[in-house]
Amino acid sequence: MQTAPGAHVINAYMPVSGYHGHSIQALGQENCSGTDSNLSREHYVKAFVFTKTGEPKEVLTLEDTPQRTPGPDEVVVRMRLSPVHPSDLHVLRGRFGRQPTLPATPGLEGMGIVEAVGSNIKGLSIGIRGVLLDVFGTWRTHVLVPAERVVRVPDEVTDEDAAQALVTPSLRLQ
Repeated sequence: MQTAPGAHVINAYMPVSGYHGHSIQALGQENCSGTDSNLSREHYVKAFVFTKTGEPKEVLTLEDTPQRTPGPDEVVVRMRLSPVHPSDLHVLRGRFGRQPTLPATPGLEGMGIVEAVGSNIKGLSIGIRGVLLDVFGTWRTHVLVPAERVVRVPDEVTDEDAAQALVTPSLRLQ
C-alpha cells in the first residue's frame, strides 16, 4: 500500500431547494492505533452519521469513524467535494426508495484525490482526481472503495463539475 499526506477536507457545497443553501464542511483528523486484529493500521476520519431518520439537523452527527487501510483491490479517496442533493435529504428523512442500513453516512456522489492504493492497483495512482461511481457514504473525509468505482477526472474538468457529474450531470466535455 502507498499513502500520501494531505489536508482532510470534505465540502458538501450544493445549495438545494428546501435546504436553503446550507453547506456541510468538516475537517477530519487522523489517529492511528493497532488495536483491531482485522486492521493493520486503523485511521479515524470524520464522517456525518445518522442512526435514525428525520430532519437532517436533528439526526446528523459529526463523528470520528474507523477507516481501515485499503485491501489489494481498494483505494482510499480523500473527499474534496460531495454535493447535498434532494435525494440525500430524502434518504435522511427515510423517504428514498433504497435506504441504507443504519447507522450510515449519507452522500451519493462526490470527487476527491486518491490518497492510498492497494497492492494490485494498476491505472490509478496517488494524487489523481477521481469521481466515485455507485458509492454511498460520501459525506466523510475519506472513502474506502473498490478501485473499479473510481473514474479519473480529466484536467480540464473543474472539481465542482466533477463532484456532481453522476447524480446531477451538469458536466460538459468538449
